[in-house]
Amino acid sequence: MSGTKKFVEQRIVKRREQEARDMDLRRRLTENNILAGHGKSEVRVEGMRRARSEATERRELFLDYSFVQAEQDKAKRRDIAQFEDQLADELAKRKAEQMRQEMDRRRICDGSEELRALKERLHMAKVNKERAQQLLEIEVRKEKERLTEHLQAEHMMNENLEQQELEHKLNIEKNKQRERVKVINQQQI
Repeated sequence: MSGTKKFVEQRIVKRREQEARDMDLRRRLTENNILAGHGKSEVRVEGMRRARSEATERRELFLDYSFVQAEQDKAKRRDIAQFEDQLADELAKRKAEQMRQEMDRRRICDGSEELRALKERLHMAKVNKERAQQLLEIEVRKEKERLTEHLQAEHMMNENLEQQELEHKLNIEKNKQRERVKVINQQQI
C-alpha cells in the first residue's frame, strides 16, 4: 500500500503543482490583461484629452475669428456711413450751388431789357417757325390730294378711252357683219 499511497501522493503533488502553475499562469494573464488595459486606457484617455484640447483650441480660434470679423464689419459699416454722410453733404452743396446759379441767371435775365427783347424775338421766331411748318404741312397735304385727284382723273380718262375704243371696234365689227350679211342677202337674191 505504500506504493499506492506514494503514487497517489505523487499524483496529488503533481496535480497541486499543475494547479499552482495554472494559477500562476492565470494570475500572470490577469496581470498582463490589466497592464494591457492600462496601456489602452492611457492611449484612449490621451486621445480624449488631445481631442478636448483641439476642440477647445478650435472653439477659441472660431471665437477669435468671429470677434475679428464682427469688428471688421463694424469698421466697414462705420466707413460706409461716413462716406454716405460725406456724399450727402457734397450733393446738398452742389444742389444749393445749382439753385443759386439758376436764381442768379433768372435775376439777370429778368432784369435785362436786351435779354427780354431777345426772349420775345426768340418766342416770335419759334411761333413763326411753327406756323410756317403748319402751312408747309397743309400745302404738302393739298399737293398730295391734287396728285391723287389727278391720278384718279387720268385713270378715269384712260378707262373712258379704252371704253370708247372698244365701242368703236364693236361698231366696226358690227358694220363688217352687216356688210357680210348684205352681201350674202344679195347673192341669194
